[in-house]
Amino acid sequence: MNIDPKEKEKFNKIAEEWWDPSGKFAPLHKINPRRANYISDWAELKNKQILDVACGGGLLAEALSLKGDKVSGVDISEVAIHTAKNHADNER
Repeated sequence: MNIDPKEKEKFNKIAEEWWDPSGKFAPLHKINPRRANYISDWAELKNKQILDVACGGGLLAEALSLKGDKVSGVDISEVAIHTAKNHADNER
């Protein structure tokens, strides 16, 4: 795997900010409903397993899973994955 250690460290440092709708990821929060709707409008997702590559804190993965889809996420930042898992667990 070809991973830039500086890029990984950058995302590890900001991973806790993924779910702050007024933070660094605010633009992503604003477009996320449209992204999730676009994907579900153009692809049959029911009863499918979905892989979100470079999922970060899990914004899109969680939005798709709330539509009843089975979603897994992968990211180079272990801290971002931890953030995504924690958020998903707290939303259940």
